[in-house]
Amino acid sequence: MSSAIIEVLRRLRLHRDRIAHLLRSPGLKALVAAHLLVAAIIFVRSDGWLQHFELLIYDALRVAWAGHAPSSRIFLVCGTEDDVADFDWPLSDGDLAKLLERLSSCHPRVIGADIYRDRPRPPGTEQLREVLTRHKEIVWAFKLAEGGNRMILPPEPLRGTEQAVFSDFVPDPGNVVRRALLYAGDDNDTYTAMGMALALRYLAFDHIGPAPG
Repeated sequence: MSSAIIEVLRRLRLHRDRIAHLLRSPGLKALVAAHLLVAAIIFVRSDGWLQHFELLIYDALRVAWAGHAPSSRIFLVCGTEDDVADFDWPLSDGDLAKLLERLSSCHPRVIGADIYRDRPRPPGTEQLREVLTRHKEIVWAFKLAEGGNRMILPPEPLRGTEQAVFSDFVPDPGNVVRRALLYAGDDNDTYTAMGMALALRYLAFDHIGPAPG
């Protein structure tokens, strides 16, 4: 056998030994295992199997980022169980008019009434009409038609005006709300969501408004 062939075989054997040593090395095994793990995670995530856990982490982070300090720019007036027991519930138009008039006396930028009132509830219907007509900073919620359910209209003085805004939202599985609608429409009109309307009216005092992206 010629010396050239012997040299080639020697080099092949040397490369083979190096490859075998490399395949047995812990570093290569760890690298292959890491790639297999990443591929498995990508495959599992693409089928949505991790979504539940990802959303739990997302919700926890959103709560943490929001913090617990009260905002000096927002004031909430809520009806509690004690209110239901102490007052004739739902509140009459006159009671709502007095409440809105009192809130308006503080000169807020915007007031959002998240109460369905598609029918008059006397006494005080004319008083409520006068308050809603005079205070343009008040926006009132109505509910869009959905499936076989009809639309729940806003109070009569606000129908067809920009003060009427919808309060519908889109819940995720588990009845968790993570998304908010900005606008919605039908064959006749386009409506603004309450959250969007409150934000636009509030920011308008700072000369901030929608603009092309």
